[in-house]
Amino acid sequence: MKLQELLQLEHEYEIQSVSQYLDLINLVTSKVRTDLNNTDLFIDVFSTFEDLIHTKQPTSRDIKKYLECIRDFAPFGSQIPAANKDYPKIIETRFFYRGVYNGLSFNLLPSALRGNRFGKESDYYHYVKAQCAGDYQDLSQLNTLVKMQHYDCPTRLLDLSSNPLVALYFASKNFGCSSCENANFGYVYLFINPDNEVLFDGSDKAVALSCLAKLSLKDQEAIYEACVSKIRRNGFGAVFDANNNGPAIEKLYHEIRQEREFDKRLKAIDLMRNYYIQPDMTNNRIKLQSGAFLIPGIHRNQLDYLSSLEYEYYIRIKIVDQERILDELDRININEASLFPEADKVAHYYTEKL
Repeated sequence: MKLQELLQLEHEYEIQSVSQYLDLINLVTSKVRTDLNNTDLFIDVFSTFEDLIHTKQPTSRDIKKYLECIRDFAPFGSQIPAANKDYPKIIETRFFYRGVYNGLSFNLLPSALRGNRFGKESDYYHYVKAQCAGDYQDLSQLNTLVKMQHYDCPTRLLDLSSNPLVALYFASKNFGCSSCENANFGYVYLFINPDNEVLFDGSDKAVALSCLAKLSLKDQEAIYEACVSKIRRNGFGAVFDANNNGPAIEKLYHEIRQEREFDKRLKAIDLMRNYYIQPDMTNNRIKLQSGAFLIPGIHRNQLDYLSSLEYEYYIRIKIVDQERILDELDRININEASLFPEADKVAHYYTEKL
C-alpha cells in the first residue's frame, strides 16, 4: 500500500511558473500534515504491518513488502507500535526535494549506482581518496562521501534539498549536459520523512551505510545475501553480532571500526533500508543549497536500487517552460551566484547576465 494513494495525491503534477509551483507545494504539504493526523488513515497504513511484524521466517517477498510498509509508515512516527495498539504520537514531518533537469533521461539512482558505473563504487572511492589524501584527512566517512560528491566523484549519495525553490532551480537549469539540450521538461520529486528519523554524521546507521562505499560489489552482494538469510531465519528483528558473521559482514565491521570503536550489533533490516541524511553544514555549497542526501541501504542489484528509490517519493512535479521559471527565480535571488559560492560560478553567472 502506498501512502500517496491514501492521501489521494496525484502521481504527477505539471507547473509553468514559480507561483504555481509554490501554491502546489503548499497544497500538498498542508494536506500531508492534516491527513497524517487522521487516526483512521494511520490505522489503515499500520494494518499492513501486523502480519509481517510477527512473521517468524519471512520470505524475500515479505522482506520487500516490509521495506515498502516501513516507508509508508515512516511519516507517522519512528517506532512500530506494539501489539496492544498503543500507537505512537504523530511527530513533525520533514519534506525533502530533488530537482532533475532532464525528465526523459535522469532517474533517481545515485551517480555511483547509475549506468555502467554500477559495481565500481569502491574503485572510485579508493582511487580518489588515495590520490587526494590530504583533502580528506580528518573527515568522517560520511563527510568524505559528501566532499567527494561535491567534487563530482560518483558516490552512493543522492542529492536532495529541504528548500523547494532550490530543487525547482535544478529542475530548470542545464549544467552543460550536451545530450540534454533538447530536454523540454524536468521534474521535482517530493519526499516525506519524520524529523526524528533523519540521520546525522554521528549516527551508527549513517556510519554503517556510508562504509559500504569501501566494499567491492562482490562483498556488497554477500552482505545482501547475509541480511536476507539472517531475516529468513530469525525474523525482522534479526541482528549480526560483532563476530562470526562471514567474511563480508566482518569486512563491514572492520571498516566501521576504522571510524570509531564499534561493538554494537547491526540490525539486518537496517542495512537494507534507505535513509535521509542531514550532513554537517561545514560546506558552504551544502549550506546555501539547504542540502541533504538520501543514502540507500544494501540491495540485490541495480534494478532493486532503482525500484526502492522510486518508491521513496510521494509526488512528481513536471516542470515546463524552464526558461521562464529560471527568470522568475533569478528575480528572487535563486541563481548560480547565490547557490554556488565558488568564484568561478559567481563569475560565470555575472558574465552571462551583464
